[in-house]
Parts: sequence; C-alpha cells; structure tokens
Amino acid sequence: MRLPVPTPLLFPLALPAALVASFLVAAPACSGGGGATGAFDRRAVLRSVADQVAVPGYRAFAEAAGPVRDAAAALCAAPGPEALGEVRAKWDAARAAQKRMEVFAFGPVTEQPWRLGPRLDFWPVRTEDVERLLGGTAPLTREAVAGLGAHLTGMPVLEYLLFSPADEAALLAGLGGDAQSTRRCEYLAAVAANVADDADRLWRAWAPEGDDYAGAFARSGESGGAFRDEDVAFSELVNRTVFTVENAREMKLSKPQGRATGSGPRPALVESRFSDRSLQDMIDTLAGIEAVYRGALEETPKAAGLRAGILVRRPDLDARFFEQLAATRAALEAVPPPLRTALSAHPAEVEAAYEAVLALQRFLAIEISQALWVTVAFNDTDGD
Repeated sequence: MRLPVPTPLLFPLALPAALVASFLVAAPACSGGGGATGAFDRRAVLRSVADQVAVPGYRAFAEAAGPVRDAAAALCAAPGPEALGEVRAKWDAARAAQKRMEVFAFGPVTEQPWRLGPRLDFWPVRTEDVERLLGGTAPLTREAVAGLGAHLTGMPVLEYLLFSPADEAALLAGLGGDAQSTRRCEYLAAVAANVADDADRLWRAWAPEGDDYAGAFARSGESGGAFRDEDVAFSELVNRTVFTVENAREMKLSKPQGRATGSGPRPALVESRFSDRSLQDMIDTLAGIEAVYRGALEETPKAAGLRAGILVRRPDLDARFFEQLAATRAALEAVPPPLRTALSAHPAEVEAAYEAVLALQRFLAIEISQALWVTVAFNDTDGD
C-alpha cells in the first residue's frame, strides 16, 4: 500500500500573515506516549474513527446510492414528475451521506488501486463535455460509462442530469421519447449504476469483510499498516479535519465569491449549484468532522476520537470546539439559499459564513492541532 508523499508547506493567500506565522511555530513531534501528563492511546483513536465513523459512514453512502440507481432506472422505464422527484430525493439522501465522509480524503479515496474519490465527486461539472458526449453516438451503457473519465461520471454529473432545467423535459419523456430523451435517460441510468458500484467499492475498501483499510489504518506502523507508524496516521487524521474546513472556505466560498480575482460573484463555481444544495453540502461535511472528533457517527461512551486527546491535554478546548462548530453551522444556515444567488443578493451573510468557516479553520489548525502535538502540513488541494 503506497504511503503518502510529503510535499512542501504552502498556505492560501487569503489567510492573514499572523495565522500563517502561527502555523510555522515549531510544535513537538507527535508522540505515542505524549509525556507523563499528556498520554492517550492514538491507536485506539485510529481504530474508533475507522470502525465507528468511516466504515458505517461509507456503508450508509453505499446503501443510499443503490436506491438512486433503482429510481433512475424506474424513471426511464416509466417517466413522470413523481418518478423524477423520487430520483432527486434519492440523490439528495446519497449526497448527504457522501458529504459526511468528505473528511476521509485519503486511502481508498486517493490511493491506488482504488482512487475512487475523483470518480465519485469531480466538480465543477464540465457541462460542455457532458453535452458533447450526449450529442455524440458513443454507447452509453453501464459498461461504457464505467470506462469514461472521472469528469463524465459521479454524483455531480448525476446532479446536472437530474436538476438542470434543460434536462427536465428530456427526462420526463424517458426512453420512449425522441433520440435526445432516450440518450439522456440511458446516460442517467448508466451514471447512477456506476455511482452505486463505486460507492459499494469504497465501502468494501474500508470494510473488514472487504479490503479492510480500516484495519490497515488502525495497524499503521505494524505489518500491513496503511502508514509507516501510528503517529503519521494520527497526524493525517488531524490534518484532514483542517484541510476539509480549508477546502470549504477556499473552494466552496472564496472562489465563488471571487475574492482572489476581484471579479465579483462566480456562481458557476458553486458546489452542487444545479440542485441548490451547496450550503447543505458544507453543513453535512461539518457533521463528518464532528464525528471524527467524537470518534463515532453517533455519540457513544466507547468512542475515542480526537476528543480523547483533547480531554487529556487541553480539556478547556472541548467545549470551545463544539461552540465553534455550532457557530459555523449557524452562519451557513443564516445564508438565504441558494448560495448561487446569495453571492449577489446577500453578500453580507455569505461573508459572515466565510469568516465563520475561517475561524473554525484557525481553531483546528492552531489550537486543536497544537494541543494534539500535530504539525499542520501542506493541503494537497492548494493551488487548484
């Protein structure tokens, strides 16, 4: 199993200089013992997060993706507004499950032989490529679509086909309509089937009864472990919480706001812009971060997430974590949906959401990470 390759340390231009400097302050190396007053079981954290967050979370995504496939096939066979609404509702449920797992952007998501992340969540959708494919004559069977590039499959392409106003009439005509309607329905059914297949592969990659990446993650440092030692695996977990929030700030808010370019709102860069689910995507992602902090999808006394280390080393940060998370969620909920129109119609609320996400990023990157003796590394999506 290939180990992650370290890359140079860079920082987003939008971060204040003081924050960048605080990242660069030398922190003690992550140590399994943690000292007489700071010891906690990192391996127990890895096991709890893998077994009680990643495995059931990806199972939930796989279980939600199957009904999308089935509803898409049913729509094409018997089209109508109710059938279309059913597929959209199933897609939304699967999207919620998918976004809760966004914090796990390592292992089966990015590493071979799986590398399932791009196939499941490549965005923004390249609509011109999708339309070019639909306007051609290449077969759109399940097998043919499985061989296409990541930009032509996955949940965002499904969203475009399901929610784009231009597609609604074609989907309502179904397989019994003209050639365009038939081709769009064939593509929808094939993409939905491939999403279900890939979501199942992702779950089985983590599952003990599958490739057992959960076990390999927990065994880091031992034979067959995913990382060279448990400290590196623990550091990856902490870093991913920071990066996930940073990505929300930079890719999902800053770029659509046009902050870096000064170009003004750019709604075409909004995540999930066709379904208008952008704000809920981020809220669901926060739920995944909370689960990693707790060590389980649902609160349980046997969980051992990042919180286990905080309660040993800096118990004063525990309540602040939940306060900061709640404030960020509230700021996102205060933006009048959808985000694509709020960028222009409600810029103050969008800016407040940006500042709340930035504050959460700072809190995780400085206080939580330093309390856990983890150095924040380079976010591999910087510069995208």
